[in-house]
Amino acid sequence: GGAGGDVPVPTMLALCEDPSVVGTPFYLMSFVQGHVFTKPGLDALPSPAHRRAVYDAMADTLGALHKIDPERIGLGSFGSSGGHRSGRGSRPRSTGASWSERQLERWARQYSLSLIGDANPEPVVTALIEWLRANRPVAEPGGRLVHGDFRLDNIVFESPVGPGPAGTGKDKDKDKDKPSPGRGVLAVLDWELSTLGSPYGDVAYCCMPYHLPPPSSSSQSAGAPAAYPAFAGSIPPAGVPTEAEFVQRWCVASGLPNPQTRTERVAGDPRGAKKPVWPFYVALSLFRGAAILAGVRARAAMGNASAANAREAGGLVETLAARALVVAGVPVGSIPRPVS
Repeated sequence: GGAGGDVPVPTMLALCEDPSVVGTPFYLMSFVQGHVFTKPGLDALPSPAHRRAVYDAMADTLGALHKIDPERIGLGSFGSSGGHRSGRGSRPRSTGASWSERQLERWARQYSLSLIGDANPEPVVTALIEWLRANRPVAEPGGRLVHGDFRLDNIVFESPVGPGPAGTGKDKDKDKDKPSPGRGVLAVLDWELSTLGSPYGDVAYCCMPYHLPPPSSSSQSAGAPAAYPAFAGSIPPAGVPTEAEFVQRWCVASGLPNPQTRTERVAGDPRGAKKPVWPFYVALSLFRGAAILAGVRARAAMGNASAANAREAGGLVETLAARALVVAGVPVGSIPRPVS
């Protein structure tokens, strides 16, 4: 939807597919004047209720995106759907590799390409890739619009303090639990990775802060909020929902089953035993962050990194991979303490 809709986006102004103009195809969109929060702890907000309102708006808006029937809005063939189609008006179709398989192999290739010269892959990353391949769900909800990079700092809010506490009057306790997609949100940005696929990937990606250790002095200097969105302390600030509360809010908004309670057969178990799927989606999100930072590290080594602190950011590759293995329940020895 456009501005003011359940999933507000900037207005598209022009598309140029001629690479001779600026060296690549490009598009122009409207400028959205608003406020972007880059720290998941939202420490600067005035109250716990304000922090909760921001997270509720994020869950509600993501849920609204996943509730959309792509066929109804003309996006039934957008990208590669993966998984089985779900929702009214959608039909199953053969899609080859699932969304999860495509994502896993894409980022595994990206990580491999980021190894410079005769550098060997980090053992913790190798172990993580092996675990992900063995524990990938063989079936997953698919055919939904997936943003691919949905996180706090890709959302433009109307106010510098967020939407503010929801609910007024005698019904305020009831109203605050009712999804209000788009409330206080002006735009969702950065759709370059969007496709059709499993919505569980988006919601797990939003939950990365719950699974990262607090930033060390080196990771703080790295300044990589997109790939390392950790809370500043050992626990989230008051008002930030628990991971389970955030996921449940998304479930209500999207109308989809809770991934934290879902089990499914996995690719590496010939017996067909079902396993919880949530650790896979969180570990996949953390692996993606590690692969991105490996690319930052490679560009720094080649002298063409866009940020002066790129080498420090690359040092977080093993941290993210180790945290993913903790989520997976794989012993990895001495690793940073997790956010509880």
